[in-house]
Amino acid sequence: MLKIFITAKILSDFVSEEAEKLDQERSSLYRILKNKKYSKIFIGSLDIQSANKIANFKQMYDISVDISKISYVDSIPSSPSLVMEEPNALFILNVSKDVASNISRTYGVLCFSSDSIEDRKLIDKNIEYSPYKKDNVGGWAPILSSIKDLPSNALVIIDRYLFSNDTKTFTNGIRNVYDVLKTLLPEQLDVNTHYHVMIVFSSSPNKKALSFEELSTLINKEKKSLGRSYPIDIELISISNNSRFYDDTHNRRIISNYYIVRAEHQIGAFFDRLSSCSQTLTPQRLFTFYCLRSYSDPPLKSIEQTVSTLKSLSDILTSEIKQKLCSYAFNGKVITPEKCNKEQRIRLINRRVLK
Repeated sequence: MLKIFITAKILSDFVSEEAEKLDQERSSLYRILKNKKYSKIFIGSLDIQSANKIANFKQMYDISVDISKISYVDSIPSSPSLVMEEPNALFILNVSKDVASNISRTYGVLCFSSDSIEDRKLIDKNIEYSPYKKDNVGGWAPILSSIKDLPSNALVIIDRYLFSNDTKTFTNGIRNVYDVLKTLLPEQLDVNTHYHVMIVFSSSPNKKALSFEELSTLINKEKKSLGRSYPIDIELISISNNSRFYDDTHNRRIISNYYIVRAEHQIGAFFDRLSSCSQTLTPQRLFTFYCLRSYSDPPLKSIEQTVSTLKSLSDILTSEIKQKLCSYAFNGKVITPEKCNKEQRIRLINRRVLK
């Protein structure tokens, strides 16, 4: 469910105007606001005129609002860092387009000005790629071009077999991770805002494969090559096939605040810019034309399914490590079972995508 933080006047004016249009002329945002399965609306700046309009929303437009965050919404223009309390939300504020764009760039969130509501950023472009093995695609950059303009402050990569063939002399899984991060991590972000990356995979039976400690060290070193000015935190979670979360992490996914990328076969999709296998790769934004007309589920639902699994895992991660069902590393430092005592809390920093 997408949380939407919007002032009461912007909401009342927008909905009143949209309601007068023919159905085929109504905007995507209006359809999202109307769908309780897709969005939850929090309002601010509740003046008397807007309050009277909103009081009738339920009856007139079947739109419900939450008034528990009025102070929060009203405080954002003067304290924009507050958006990081809701890092996956949409903010529609009474600010200029330049100010809204700056909030998006600085904190990696979707923020629109009431003067320019760019709801097209929420709607998928129906793009997919189906390269054959050894097709010269050019790596991940062309595949991700339709979503790389979206703001983000966190990223999750899930592929059980991502590093299964990585050795001291062959690190194609790591190179694909680097390619994805180089393409998707924003060029600009507040220097005090750490970008969060989580990578979930499974240990390899290959005796020549890199150990978990070696992987965590090498991946952490790759951060310097990304050339970003802001801090990047990277978590690695390796799941044993005896863990109850093993089956739930089968689907290959790249997930961020406002998009998902599905890979049919593997995230290690390229070798020297050539496709490693024949598969379909599908980058998607939160909603589609058809889901907003009740013909299908939104990509947002797939994100929520994966996030639900990761939330459950995060709740018992310490226990999983103690039982040697999971391995965990943060910025290249492995947390061993011996270090997981009752006083130590595992620092699962990727709460942004898990919110």
